Amino acid sequence: MRIEVDDLTVENAARVKREALDAWTKGERTFDFSAVRHVDSAALALVASLVRRAEAEGARVTFTGLPAGLRSLAELYGVDALLDEYLPPAAR
Repeated sequence: MRIEVDDLTVENAARVKREALDAWTKGERTFDFSAVRHVDSAALALVASLVRRAEAEGARVTFTGLPAGLRSLAELYGVDALLDEYLPPAAR
């Protein structure tokens, strides 16, 4: 699923999460963030919720095109190593 928003923030994260979970129920396990330019901690919370969902179901989730801001937030919160587990090898 391609996340089709320029800004992924607290303003729209709930809607994007609903769309992502709907895509999940349809079998989608790769989430492309390449259209996203600006993020806040709500974007990291979205990623974390998808990781938790995958772990609960024994599924594999992959994130592509993560913006630099999201990676910076992951580093700030100390979860960057965890995030790396869900990136394609070339993006680590």
